[in-house]
Amino acid sequence: MKTVRVSRRAFLNSTKATAAWLALAPAIIGRAEAATTKLKLSSSLPNDAKFANGRVYYDNLVKNLKANGLGEQVDVTFFPDNQLGQEIDVTVRMATDIGITRVRGQVRFDATALQLVSAAAGDLVPSSAGSPTVDAKSGGAQLDVVSTDAPIEGEGSLMVLRFKALTAHAATPIVAQVSAVGSSGTSLASAASQPLSLVIKP
Repeated sequence: MKTVRVSRRAFLNSTKATAAWLALAPAIIGRAEAATTKLKLSSSLPNDAKFANGRVYYDNLVKNLKANGLGEQVDVTFFPDNQLGQEIDVTVRMATDIGITRVRGQVRFDATALQLVSAAAGDLVPSSAGSPTVDAKSGGAQLDVVSTDAPIEGEGSLMVLRFKALTAHAATPIVAQVSAVGSSGTSLASAASQPLSLVIKP
């Protein structure tokens, strides 16, 4: 786990565990094409063209579609290993060595590649802040926390998000940033994490 600590600034960072989740994103085969019909074919078997029935069926289906002149009209996406609907957990972490009374955390992502399934405040948010909820929008999520009685200090998770992969992408980023106000009322500089690159590949 790597966490950056700098006085009078709060930095977001993602743990190595999070990076591992991203590396194990759902595998998607196929390419995006203009098509009148889009199909999703799921199999519990591995992506083995010789021994896995699901992959053999997929290959034969695509071959027959092309043979009948439907290759450009029907787009079939294959999901081996029960990957259709597989979800990915991402944790946004924050570390600060000074008390923070107000903090806003934001996450941006490509809504064509990822769907935000759920989002919640992390363990760094004190009970004195009530029960703040994450405001989820297309391509983003935002959490506002106000805790004047018990300023936020230390290290922990600010937001816990769950995504579902929608389409194949060579690299789609997830970016997090935070802006905060210290206990003295001084505005702290906004800080952004290094983007996580999510690879969805066969």
